[in-house]
Amino acid sequence: GYYALDVTDPTLAASQVVKWEISNNSPGYANLGFTFSEVAYKTLPNGDKGLIFANGFGGNGTATLYIASPQNGQRLAFVQVDGSADNGLSSPVVLDDPKSDNLVAYAGDLKGNLWKFIIGVDAGGSITINHKKIFEAGSNRPITARPDAYAIHPFSNDEGAIVSFGTGSYLTSADHSNTDSQALIVIGDPDISTNNIPTLTYNNLV
Repeated sequence: GYYALDVTDPTLAASQVVKWEISNNSPGYANLGFTFSEVAYKTLPNGDKGLIFANGFGGNGTATLYIASPQNGQRLAFVQVDGSADNGLSSPVVLDDPKSDNLVAYAGDLKGNLWKFIIGVDAGGSITINHKKIFEAGSNRPITARPDAYAIHPFSNDEGAIVSFGTGSYLTSADHSNTDSQALIVIGDPDISTNNIPTLTYNNLV
C-alpha cells in the first residue's frame, strides 16, 4: 500500500506523523498490488494537488493508474487500462502539457505495452483521464521501470515529446533464468496534447 507522513515537527512520536494509509482493502483501491510505483506529486488541472501512481504488480492482474488526494489518500480518479490476468502498471512519468493545464503521463505494463494518459478536468471540476496504448513491445518484453519523457520533440514545432523506456523484469524467481532478448526503446510523440498517435510495435523500430 501507500502511506503519507507529516514530518513537519521532528519531536512527534511515530504514531503522530502518520496521516493516512491505503491498501487494496481501502475503498476505491481494489486493484492495488505490490506498490513498486514511484509517486508523482503534481498540480492537477482543477488547481488541486494530486498524487499520481500506478497499481503495481502482483495484485488482481489489472493495470491501473490512480490519482489520490495528498491530504487524506482519497481516490480522485483512476483508469483501468487492462483487465486481463497477470498484468500490472509500472511507475508513470508525468509532464505538464505546454498548451493547457492538462497533465500527460506515460507508463508501461507487464505485457510490454506503453500507455499514454491525458489528465484533464470536466466542466464540473472533476478530474478525467483519457488513455491510449502507444507502443507494443510484446508480452515477453515487460516494462517494469518508469519511462523517461522529455517535452518538446525537435520535429514537431515544440508540441511533442521524446519517450524512452527499457524492457525486462527481475521481480520473480522465473526471471533469474529468463533469456528473452530485451531492449532500450526511444519513440517520438508528435503531439503531447492529444492521443492522435498510432500504436507502434516492435517491428516499427529501426
